[in-house]
Amino acid sequence: MLQTLIRICGIVRAAGLVASAFVRVVALFPRCAPPEKRRQISAWSAKVLALFGLRLVTTGYTQHPEPSPRLMVANHVSWLDIIAIWAVTDSVFVAKMEVGRWPVIGGLARRLGMIFVDRSKRSNAIVAVKAVAAVLSAGRSVCIFPEGTSTEGRELQPFHGALFEAAIMTGAPVQPIAIRYFRTTGNRATEAAFTGDMTLAQSIWKLASAEPINIDLCFLTPSNAHGHDRRTLARQAQALIGWRLRDPMPGPLPILVEDSILDAGAHLLDMRGDNPPMVR
Repeated sequence: MLQTLIRICGIVRAAGLVASAFVRVVALFPRCAPPEKRRQISAWSAKVLALFGLRLVTTGYTQHPEPSPRLMVANHVSWLDIIAIWAVTDSVFVAKMEVGRWPVIGGLARRLGMIFVDRSKRSNAIVAVKAVAAVLSAGRSVCIFPEGTSTEGRELQPFHGALFEAAIMTGAPVQPIAIRYFRTTGNRATEAAFTGDMTLAQSIWKLASAEPINIDLCFLTPSNAHGHDRRTLARQAQALIGWRLRDPMPGPLPILVEDSILDAGAHLLDMRGDNPPMVR
């Protein structure tokens, strides 16, 4: 009974956050300068993570103070991946068309500039590549999930290379991001996984009573798109992210919520001494 009440309270609070965000985006965003929009999105994302007892840890190569637009490439575990990355970067996401049809959240995502891809026809990939290239050319980063599906985060599905063409067209670097969910004990947390036929409501219900979960966002070595084809870029990103996912989960550690992934210069925060694979 107590667990059910905890879950219901969590869902009510989550609904309130979504409603608040929608009002802000509709009423305030048209009058806000880009830095203020970025601050509000980051603050809202941090509140969502805190609501579900999620703590964010960022490690890896970062840039400061104004990162050039990047094609960010991540493995996909949950809808929370987007919230976590929004908390620390200014980026536009590419998502499947179905997300745009989710009640309230779909409308919110559209107003935040999310790019929706209709996967029913291969020809739609060309439209998506042009849309991603346009955002990169305008000076903003774009984040894609090239597996085309979500997993529990143990293994990767093959990366689709189509959207990597946008990095080649614009010269934007490719920034791999490995996403892992784990507990403070170091054990993998699977409650965050949004897989199979699970609905958003079921996922929220599951998370509402889960034990505290840590999200590790590891920003791996960026790749220069110049001189590479999209399949090579996809293989490079998949190899780097796969290497990180195979790395043992960290043991008990103090949890830090990074307000920004930005550190002076391109800087390696996590000095493990293990070298990622070289892919050519």
